[in-house]
Formats: sequence, C-alpha cells, structure tokens
Amino acid sequence: DSLLDLLDSLVQPRPDLPILIVAIARPELLDRRSSWAGGRRNSLSLALEPLAAPDIATLVEHLVEGIAPELVEAVAARADGNPFYAGEIVRALVEQAGGALDPGTAGAALQRLPDTVQATVLARLDLLSSSERRMLQVGSVFGRGFHLTGIVTLEPELGAEADQTLERLLDRDLVRQSGPHEIVFRHILIREVAYGMLPRAERAWLHGAAAAWLAARAGAQHEAYAELIAVHAREAATLATALDLADAAELRRQATERLEAAATAAGGAGANFEALRHLRAAMEFATPDRHLDLYERMGDTLVHGDTSIDALTTALGLARSSGAPPDRVLRILSNILTFHTRWQGSVAGRPSEAELNGLFEEGRALLPVVSDEVTIARFRTAEAFLPFWISAGEREPTAAELAAADASAQEAFTLAARHDETNLQSAALDGMGGNAHQRGDYEKMAATARRRLDFGDRLEIGERIDAASMIAWAGATVGDLRAAAASCESGSRLLQPGQASNWALHLSAWWTLTATLQGEWDEALRVAIRAWRLWLELDKVAAGYATRGFFAAFEVARARRDDPNMTRWRETLVDINSSFRDSHRTEMQNAVVAGDAVRAAELLISADAGVVGYDTSERVMSFISDRGIVLPDTALGTITASTFPNARMLMAQIHRARGLAHQDPVLLRSALDIEAGAGARPAIARLQVELGRLEGDPGLVEAGLLGLRQIGDYEQLDRYQP
Repeated sequence: DSLLDLLDSLVQPRPDLPILIVAIARPELLDRRSSWAGGRRNSLSLALEPLAAPDIATLVEHLVEGIAPELVEAVAARADGNPFYAGEIVRALVEQAGGALDPGTAGAALQRLPDTVQATVLARLDLLSSSERRMLQVGSVFGRGFHLTGIVTLEPELGAEADQTLERLLDRDLVRQSGPHEIVFRHILIREVAYGMLPRAERAWLHGAAAAWLAARAGAQHEAYAELIAVHAREAATLATALDLADAAELRRQATERLEAAATAAGGAGANFEALRHLRAAMEFATPDRHLDLYERMGDTLVHGDTSIDALTTALGLARSSGAPPDRVLRILSNILTFHTRWQGSVAGRPSEAELNGLFEEGRALLPVVSDEVTIARFRTAEAFLPFWISAGEREPTAAELAAADASAQEAFTLAARHDETNLQSAALDGMGGNAHQRGDYEKMAATARRRLDFGDRLEIGERIDAASMIAWAGATVGDLRAAAASCESGSRLLQPGQASNWALHLSAWWTLTATLQGEWDEALRVAIRAWRLWLELDKVAAGYATRGFFAAFEVARARRDDPNMTRWRETLVDINSSFRDSHRTEMQNAVVAGDAVRAAELLISADAGVVGYDTSERVMSFISDRGIVLPDTALGTITASTFPNARMLMAQIHRARGLAHQDPVLLRSALDIEAGAGARPAIARLQVELGRLEGDPGLVEAGLLGLRQIGDYEQLDRYQP
C-alpha cells in the first residue's frame, strides 16, 4: 500500500518538472484501488491485450536467429498472444532440441511441451541440475529478488560452487544480476513456479530462516527491514500452524515479535494504517498473555476512533480482569476518553453525556492510587477536551466547565514537560486551543497551534498535521484565508505517502473549504479528490471531520454543473453522514445537498450556530441567500447572538442576509468589506452584483458577473439573469 501511495503522490501535477510514470499491474489492482488514476489530468489507463501473431513472430525471430518460418508460426500459435510464453517456448526448444532448431526435431519437441506457460517453465526447471534447481527454489522464498549470501546461509551445501551455479542460471536467462551479489528472477512467473516446487513444510522452515538471516543482516537498520522480516516470519508461522509442525509454537512467538517490530517501524514513520494491519496479524499468532499488550497498542495506533475505541475497550476489560496495576488501567481509560473528546469527529457511536461522565468518574477514582505522572497527564488531557465534546452536542459548555478544562490542560502540560513528553505537551496545548475556540478567541487558538509546531521534528507527524489544521480552522473562521491556505499547503509538504492518513484527510478538508471560499475552485477540487482517495484507503471511515471539505466540493461541482463530481460528493457525504444521523450539522448538509433551501433555512434557524460549527452555518447561510430565502429578523438576531463577532466569515453572511431582507446597502457594503478583506472571490462577486443593483451601479454589477464567470459559477449567473 505504501508503494501505491507513493505513486499516487508522484503523479500530482508538477508544472516545474516533466515526468512520465509507467505503473504496470495486474487487473487485481482495481480490486484494491477501484479509483486508481480516476479523475486525474494527463492520466491514461491501458489494458494490454494479447499480442497479434505477426508481433509474436517478430519476437521469436529476435530470440533465435535464422529460425524456420514454419517453426515461428507454430510457436506463435502455441503462445496465444503471450510474449512471455513465446519466449519460454523458444528457450525450452533450444534446451531440448539443440541450438540449431531443425524444423523436424524442434517440431517434435514442440509437441511434447505442455500447454500452459506454468507447465512450460516447470519443464525447463526439471532439466536443471540439482544445485541449479535448489538455488532457484531457495531464492524464490525471498521473493522476486534474492542475495547470494542469503542463499548460502539458508543452504550451506550450495556455498562451494555458488558462483558457478549462478553463472549457469544467468546463461539460461532464468535470472539476471542487479548487483555484485544480488539476483532477480527474469520474470515473476519463474519465481512462482520455483516456489511451487517446494513442499509446504520446507517453505515454513525456509521463511523462518530467511527472517532470521534478514534480522541478523539488518543490524542498526532494523527498522528499514522490519516489514520484510515480518512477512517471512508471518508466512513461516502460518504454514507451521496449518501443518501442525513441531516448532509451530516457536514460529508463532517469533511472528508475533516480528510483526510488533514492523508495527513500531510503520508507526514511527506515521504509516498508522499499516501499523494497525501488522498488529492485527500479530494477534493471530499471539498467546493469550500477549493480548492485552496488543489490543492496547492497536487502540493507540490512531487510525480512526471507532476501531481504536473497540480495541481499547477490549484492552480495558482484559486489564480489569487480570488485575493490572491502576496506572495501566487509567492509561487505557484515558486513551478511550481522548478518542471520545479530542478525536470525536472519527467516532460514530457518540455516548450520552451521562455515559461519558461515568467513564471520567472512574478515572478520577483511580487518580489517588496512580503514581505515573505521564499517565495522569494523559487523563488530564482527555479532561481538557470535554468542552469541545460538549459543544458538538445540544448545548454550549458553561464557564465553569471551560475553566476546569483549562486547569486540566495546564496540569497536563506541566507534567508532560517535566518528563519531556513532547507529543503529550502538544496535546495539552491543543486542549487549550480548543477551549479558546469555545470562547471565540481564534487568535489564541492559532497561537497555541503555532506553539505546537515550534517543537519541530520532535513532534510526531500526526500532531504536526493537526496543528496545521487548527491554524487553518482559525483562519477560515476569522477570514484570514491566506493564512489558512498557507498552513494547509505547508502542512501537506510534511507528509510522505501513506503517512498519518486520517490527519491528512482532516487537513485536506480544511484546504478544500478554504480554496472554495477563495474561489480557487480548480485547487479545491484537486485537493478534494486527494481527500476522497484517502477516505477510500481508510476503508470509508466515519470521518465526520472531513465532511466540511466534501460539502464544499459538492457546492463547487453544483455551481459548475459538474454532474459526475456532484454524484461523487453526494454519495460520499451520504455515506459519512449515515454514521452521524442525530447531528444537526448532518441534517443541514443533507438539506443543502438535496437543494432544499426552505428546509435548510428551518434547520439553520433552529440550530445554535456555535454548536453546529461556524463553517457549516456560513455555507448554509450562503446557500439560502443565493436562493432568495429571506430569514425573519428574529431568526437572524438569534443566529447573531450565538455567533462570536470575530467569526467574521459567518458575520459577513449575516450582514448579507439582513441587507437582502431590508434592501439595505450599508449592510451589504459591510459584508462586502469583510469578504474583500478575506479575499473570498465568490462572495465578493455576489455582493458586487447585489449591491450594484441596489445602488444602480452597472459597473459594480458587471464586475460581479465577471467574477462569477471567471470561477465558473454558472448556477449563480443564471439566478442573476433578469
């Protein structure tokens, strides 16, 4: 998967560099990545059909000089358009009938050859000497390529004549040399046939030995080899278990350790999804006494909320039943609470307030008997995000709840700093920033995020990307769209393919929304497609935090009358929002996607803008005003009262709605000033048309219509037609 992520990253548009990438794959690729290359500019998918008979004939003539025409025709007919099969037939004929390839002798040999390419390769391998065949068999255990030293280590009897044996295999064109001691099979099918010749019990032993050799060879570079070592250890344990071999228990133990090491390496590189897969594989082989450790690690992997909470809940039950120390019980409980509070956008099963408070009370009861200050800091961090969790429900947090959360965040930060726990310090700062957000202090929210980024490389990639998202969140709320876009762009540069996929999805959502507000609609759709692919790779997780981006992308597609992308974003939003059916935000988004302005207005009036989220309220209000829905003054007053004045993007939409309702140029001018300061081109264009018509200024009207034409907002242009 990391290789596919890398290719996906490389084919992003790079105007400063001419580059051609050719990716060859079997059709099964589309079973794993159904959207591969879909929707990309300058991307072409080719299905390679069988070669025509004349092309096969040309190939055969190149392989054997002076071959008789009737023999060429016979080989082409047998190959059935498969160039590899044609080559193997010719090589088998040369080996069986001699180099001259007399038509009579070769014709008879051709009749004796098997009818499938695999069998033809097997026939060639059967003609090898025992040492040649054994070298290919042992080499096949390593995969497409192998190292001569590894062969000799696994099969010492080959050592005396290893170089000569290799030379003969090179002469027969079964393998090729890619380095002084590194060899690759000429074709993957040769490797598969050689591997198939090994008894399953022998495969188990050889995979285990390969894992041990690679581990010894890795030395200080163990993390670089960790996944490859784990692949061999897992295969050895799987085969040994299926065959009930005597050393199955030991191979299972080794596989558990190797897979855990691979998970550590993947997690350290930010590839959390792959780390989780390694841990799940380790669970298949682990003895019961290891289950608690593995479930806790699976929960800590931070792929998405529901998966992590399920694993941690199992770990919590095991910790309780096994009499684990209070420190460990609280650590697991704290991680569960953190997913509910801090990462709630990835949790579909939201508990009731009473249920969540019950978990917090259990944790507070453990505090007097817990000695580990880092664990206490984790629990206090979870408490710090409680107002953020409350605000996503049906009420706003109280001043007392915010003060208590601030105190918890400060205590968590102090304890984490004492133990030099950088990532935990970042989490505590994020809690402070979240509480600043609840108070409408977006300047402090952004400032705490910048403090987190000051940790630099000491901070894990997920924390860094989350901090960049918080800066974008603040900027998109107060109207500093340039800062929001810059944070998204700089954050995305930190990411390598496959890293921190869920945080990357969150950042992409804010980037899509910001680009939409700016009128950079081509950029918005490019980033949205990237986010959509991330969401697919995350198995369509309940990514409530990503809907703002897909919602904005849907608006752009509808404005441009782009039916395919409208369908894509509608289906994506329906899929994600199905996990958050009780959410007022979900209902509002669904009404907008359905084009029901009246229903959207009803929902907006009945909602608390702070609870729903200012970004969603701003988009919904723009949708309503575009369609001429006039909100009553009482409703607008209620929305204004629930909106912090420095949430300027929403305030601009409130001024616009009031100005349109009362035909008040002063209010429209106020809205235009805010949008102009933010550089929000779609909103600027609308307000220019509306203000220009109200004041009888045709130049202003034309400026607005030109702005809409430039971004391709055909829907709104039609609404402004006389």
